[in-house]
Amino acid sequence: MPFKPQFATLLAALLAAGCGGTTDTARTETVTVTVPEHSQTSTAHTPTVTVSAPQQSPASTAHTPTVTDLDPTMYQPLSARDFAILVTKDPDSARGHKIIIYGSVTQADAAMGPDAFRAIVMGKPHAEEAYKTNAVITANDPSIIANIVAGDQVTMYVEVVGSFTYDTQIGGKTTVPLFRVNIINVTAHV
Repeated sequence: MPFKPQFATLLAALLAAGCGGTTDTARTETVTVTVPEHSQTSTAHTPTVTVSAPQQSPASTAHTPTVTDLDPTMYQPLSARDFAILVTKDPDSARGHKIIIYGSVTQADAAMGPDAFRAIVMGKPHAEEAYKTNAVITANDPSIIANIVAGDQVTMYVEVVGSFTYDTQIGGKTTVPLFRVNIINVTAHV
């Protein structure tokens, strides 16, 4: 049975899909599949399929937590204004800061995976409608967020990882702060 070029396209798409669900557009790798096309004549055409695939998911920024990562006194509380200045405007400049944030979980599902979720967050606790900053939260240990669901109101002790860009469902891209949560408490569910 001859090898069909359509199979190469399907194989490349499956390889790309297996690399992760979300996309960090700053870090992609290219997977190239070259398949010789068999024909009855001596001239052979070799189609090439190139697919850009994510090199790194948000959760791949994990590291082994230290004793200080698990100590709530090591995290700095922020006012809403300080949060906006320090984190919202330029999360990359805040990389490594350990802060306390409050939020409402907006997405915790299979699309995010077992070790990440999306939330709208602030530096101070507010009513759900007052949270303004969309963020991606990852966990070193997926078990600490295993029971987190959309609608949970949470207090999180996080380290700022930087910015993260991903594809939206409507075809655009968005860049948000990326946090690594070490301690999380559910305070309510709405």
